[in-house]
Amino acid sequence: MEKISLCKNEESIYSKDWFTKSIDSQEKLIEMVKNYAYSNAYFKGNRRSQKNILGYHHLLILDIDNDETDFTIEDCQKVLNRKGIKALIVPSKSHLKNKNGSIKERYRVFCYLDQVIPADISKEIYKEMMALIVKDLDMSAYIDTKALFDRARFYYPTHNLKEKYITSISGSLVPLDKYLDQAKNNIQNNTPIVKKNKKTKKSHSVDASLNQESTYIAPSVNYTIDKGIYSYDIVAISKELDYESLIYDLEGVCFTEYGNKGTKIKTDLSNTYQHFSESGVIYDFKKDVSYHLVSYIQEIKNCSHTEILELLKNYVDIEHFKTVSSKWQNALLEALKVAKNRQEFLDKLIENMNFTFINIHRDKEDLIYVAGKQYHISDFLLQNYKSKQDIIRQFQHNRAKKK
Repeated sequence: MEKISLCKNEESIYSKDWFTKSIDSQEKLIEMVKNYAYSNAYFKGNRRSQKNILGYHHLLILDIDNDETDFTIEDCQKVLNRKGIKALIVPSKSHLKNKNGSIKERYRVFCYLDQVIPADISKEIYKEMMALIVKDLDMSAYIDTKALFDRARFYYPTHNLKEKYITSISGSLVPLDKYLDQAKNNIQNNTPIVKKNKKTKKSHSVDASLNQESTYIAPSVNYTIDKGIYSYDIVAISKELDYESLIYDLEGVCFTEYGNKGTKIKTDLSNTYQHFSESGVIYDFKKDVSYHLVSYIQEIKNCSHTEILELLKNYVDIEHFKTVSSKWQNALLEALKVAKNRQEFLDKLIENMNFTFINIHRDKEDLIYVAGKQYHISDFLLQNYKSKQDIIRQFQHNRAKKK
């Protein structure tokens, strides 16, 4: 007997009052889709958010909006029949309605997994696994990947569902272990099919007049956790953060809407934001101002930098955070092996860390100032690099090697 998570609290726009329901037939599943918002995840305290995910059900829900494609229900049926996958195709509430200036077939595909997704699966492996499944189904070009990669995703009910558009396909269950193992191997071998966004845009905050030979890195934000120092770029924090839960706790969310350009969030304080997950920016419609993570919290809480960092610990995966700290060390060392000057060092770090920008600073002493605290360059454990002079000598060595 399968299960699905459901919610009927439209006033909260399905952010709370979630419950789990058993479904013993496709007819029962269709009935649930008609009357409830639904999700494949189930949540702590019946409140939907990334950090509240307790586990998953046996379903794989694929969203096909056809905003830029024309992959019809009949096309989808042919693919699933060819692949021999058991599925149910159910129109969404926007099916054959004018949306974004076009009338298209818009629907959801319910496939059945042969086992539940592990509750402790990481975000990275989850995304890779999902991408591998839809690639194997020949549907990568048609799937809404934002929905596919969102582990806490919910879908609106289709209240006026017409039976004639529902399609049932017989076949086999999706073998989860096959894709889960492949996803883990891809991540471990650094060969994922889900590519990170590699941009080389330079930060406007970098002083172009800095000496090309004098440099060290000062990550934008610092945490002190478990008596250890872990440094992490603000852009990376923004991408990992459970923004919806943060805003809910700070202001009280009463409405959340997903779209192609990000997540629109309205709060009990009568504020409306657009959250752009790729850049981590929150746009405030009322004030016509864009905030990054720290500036948003300062605006709402009017608290110190230290208090902000303490607050954020509740919304960031600490174990992942520690892993990224070690990535910083490796990225720095790899960049120092080849960089001939400060700019090459910066470019290599951006490439290694997959960040949009990294701040590079210079000081008269061998000190790094992060989040208002002072550290020596040796605190970053960069092996033989104990001072800026060691880094400059490495640049000189790399230049001589090139000649």
